Amino acid sequence: MRWRAGVVLAVASVAIVADAQAPQRATPRTELMMMTGPESGVYFQVARDVRRLLREVTPEANIDLAVVPSRGGLQNVIDVFSFPSIQLGITQADVVDYLEIYARGDPAARRALGGLQVVGGLYDEEVHLIARPGINGIADLAGKRVDLGPPGSGTTVTSLVLLHLAGVEPREVTNFIEVNATIAALRRGRIDAFFRVISTPADYLRDGISVSHGFVLVPIKLDPKPENGTLAKHYRPAVIRANAYPWLDHDVETVRVKTVVVTAGVPTGSAQCHAITRMLTAVLANRAWLRENGHPLWRNGPNDPAEILADPRVSPCAVPAYRQ
Repeated sequence: MRWRAGVVLAVASVAIVADAQAPQRATPRTELMMMTGPESGVYFQVARDVRRLLREVTPEANIDLAVVPSRGGLQNVIDVFSFPSIQLGITQADVVDYLEIYARGDPAARRALGGLQVVGGLYDEEVHLIARPGINGIADLAGKRVDLGPPGSGTTVTSLVLLHLAGVEPREVTNFIEVNATIAALRRGRIDAFFRVISTPADYLRDGISVSHGFVLVPIKLDPKPENGTLAKHYRPAVIRANAYPWLDHDVETVRVKTVVVTAGVPTGSAQCHAITRMLTAVLANRAWLRENGHPLWRNGPNDPAEILADPRVSPCAVPAYRQ
């Protein structure tokens, strides 16, 4: 798994609403910073919805949410536990466990990752494996040229994990930044397949691929070894339905992974911790507004508070919001 760790290192180098004992005191205005993803991506749009909610619907929360674009989920995790000024980041649930496994041989990385906490889950994303004809399963990627996703993205980690779980070693891996460049490389035969992790349907896969390209959406079915259970637990069966994309004429089995908001190093009782509680309380109380005014993914069902509270990584800053 050494080559996988090397790829990860390479791409990585790239509140309580009111004080019960002092109700007369105004809630202090607090700034929170959330790392998201590219401005064209879903993470950025979802975070922007939360910022708009805080400004227009719950201004009494007194939170200034800075929505910061980034390379993606991997960079967000690294930045959250590296910089105290960054309180929140959106990532995929498998990214944290992958980095924890890698960090077992690195004491400094273990200390940093040990402080990573989950604020809550957002929605699920499906794994899209798009390839040239003749690739019928993930095992067929052995000895092939595979794009793992943009540097710093959660897709990079997910694709590495899935290849590891399948016991597959590509001949060559790439990390194209722009998906249009990835599609062009697949058309020209420079790569044989590429991964993307995104909720279905993805605009750039709907608009950037046509039937004439002759690409296939490859089924993903996992049969992990017992020792890989920690990594495999994040992937649940999913189906991308026929006609989800104009070029797809049949159902395809794949896996999905949950998107989560993480934090690290925010002291319990601090102004930032109280602000995280208030932000989460506002989101949970205004799901109907978000469904009506935000990204379509807000139409997914709300988090199960019991599931979140049972997570050993749940942030103490999130607990009061889920217990209301």
